[in-house]
Amino acid sequence: MTEKELFEALNDLDDTILEDSEKETKPVEIRRIKKGTIIAICSAIAVSLAIIVIFGILVIKSQKGVQLNSKLPPDTSMDMGGYTGSDGPTAYPGDMAGSDQHDINYGGIDCGAGFTRYEGPIFPLYSMEPVSDITVERNIDFGFSPYVDKTQTDTVVMNGVEQTFSYEIHESMSRVTDSYRLVNMTDEDKQITLLYPFVGKLADAYQKVPAISVNGKTVEAELKIGPFSGAFTGAGEQPPVKTTFNISDVKDWEGYKKLIESGYIAMTMDELPELDRKVIVYELKDRYAEDYSGAPYLNISFKADTGKTTIMTYRFNGYSLKNSGERSYGGFIPKEYNADYGKSAYMIVLGEDIGDYTLKAYTNGGCDRELEGAGCTIVRYESTLDEILGRLYKEYADEYIGYSSEKSDDSKYIFNSISDEYNLGLLAELMGSYGLISDAPVNRYSDGSFEMIAQDALVMNRLMCRSFTVDIPANGEVTVSMQMKKQAGIYLMSDNKMIDGYDMVTNLGSNFEIKSTKASVSDLEYVEILEQDFGLEIENGKTSVDISTENNHYTIKVKKKTNQ
Repeated sequence: MTEKELFEALNDLDDTILEDSEKETKPVEIRRIKKGTIIAICSAIAVSLAIIVIFGILVIKSQKGVQLNSKLPPDTSMDMGGYTGSDGPTAYPGDMAGSDQHDINYGGIDCGAGFTRYEGPIFPLYSMEPVSDITVERNIDFGFSPYVDKTQTDTVVMNGVEQTFSYEIHESMSRVTDSYRLVNMTDEDKQITLLYPFVGKLADAYQKVPAISVNGKTVEAELKIGPFSGAFTGAGEQPPVKTTFNISDVKDWEGYKKLIESGYIAMTMDELPELDRKVIVYELKDRYAEDYSGAPYLNISFKADTGKTTIMTYRFNGYSLKNSGERSYGGFIPKEYNADYGKSAYMIVLGEDIGDYTLKAYTNGGCDRELEGAGCTIVRYESTLDEILGRLYKEYADEYIGYSSEKSDDSKYIFNSISDEYNLGLLAELMGSYGLISDAPVNRYSDGSFEMIAQDALVMNRLMCRSFTVDIPANGEVTVSMQMKKQAGIYLMSDNKMIDGYDMVTNLGSNFEIKSTKASVSDLEYVEILEQDFGLEIENGKTSVDISTENNHYTIKVKKKTNQ
């Protein structure tokens, strides 16, 4: 297991493990807004006390001395952004929402135990058309070759000094091959549209997207992406207070069952909303400070009616809001080694403009002592929300996951495998459902930080589908195969050791009547199988078995062999 996976698993521990009084708030209903819908700006909630929020990025070091955040040196702890590892994002800041399955068998392995971090099951194949006259046989193999050790070398800059580290890593992933033999039982040729669902994030490596082949030949398939599939929870507050600061992903296969039964897969085919509202942009350019001995900070303050003016920010670090209507937004002035050095900060105004404002520089974010020889140039201009956020979203993705449209399929992310318009539509959907422009914004986005909602759009779990068509001749057949790298879920044991888990579902709403399913495992020289409920007899060489489709769910738990 890599340090990144360890950090993710710890960050995904359930709030209730840490705070027994924690209660999950009612999930917000998932809705996909049709294209062209006008999203109304909600009225801001009146705040009785001044609120001051300072954001920060946590820089983590691995036990081997490798800085997992390769973009920032260790003393930039107040810069905004997401946690970043050598192979991409790792977690939500402050998010402790994980599995609510508390029946982990700490004395041993139990296939009924819940995941500490859940990555979703392997789903069956679906069809968009009636398929009662098509018979199906399924074969699924879990291959464990990704567990082989590899040497990775990272070069990072620490306090202005470039350092190189080499260390052994492996991927806690299974190379899954899921194949279907489709037999046309009629005397007529058939063309059907197939959907193959999987759980993913926009920030996932593209290699996690299933590759599709028909009769052994790779075929093109569209990628359809659904909305956020989880809910928002509190931050450990005492009842009866309930907040929505943290993210809670779907925690088990039954959660995905409920999603699919609610029509989620069809929702991935819907059109997305647009962000075509007019806005006023205040761009803080050329931020500078002659003295960086402290933590120089720029603060812009003004008065605005909370019912008429909504503010979003980018590259700001804090804000305050008082009963008088006075607002302040501030940010640290980047140093040369900061990722956003030389880049502008933005304040985006929706609704009524702010009018007169005051800009001051301070020695730090406490704003108690003014600083001479520091400032910026403020440029005001009109734009539209889709234009400004579309540009900033790509900038943020570049800083966060290394966005580049020139990456090969082996190295690019799902985010940059789809169009800018599709990405912006998914962002608009999240903002329209939960952000400041929604009817019921959650606490997590109430401060207007664009970084937070942009980060979540990238790293939230979603159900995605590969969509493609196949032609099945009369009384003929085709074989459809999906191959992908499936990320392991995590089980936390009583000795704080973690083991990897994978699960699959046999039906779960599929409109195919699957006659038979055969499950197998391969590349066992790299892993030890600790528990499985497929009926495999590894010790006797039985690595393939027919499984009953009457049981809708199967699980396998493994750990890497120590000699590999």
